[in-house]
Amino acid sequence: MVEPFLLNKVKNLIFDFDGVDYICSAGLGIIANAFKKLSQDNGKVYVTTISERIDKILKATTLDQFVIVRNNTDELVTSITDRVQG
Repeated sequence: MVEPFLLNKVKNLIFDFDGVDYICSAGLGIIANAFKKLSQDNGKVYVTTISERIDKILKATTLDQFVIVRNNTDELVTSITDRVQG
């Protein structure tokens, strides 16, 4: 699912968790793998609109120290677009 983006040297990857209340270990592994691959090329992984439960899971697994957490997907996309075009 994420692999095509990673193969195309994407620099910013956003995981939008709107409406999601739980993430399993496989999902956490996908995020961690994306971070590992993108960080090799100075890329960034973002997670947005996370529930309190997912926030706790990210903190418990320390993934919150590697990904960038934002509350609003639209604002995030605008800030990334402005930075890239700027």
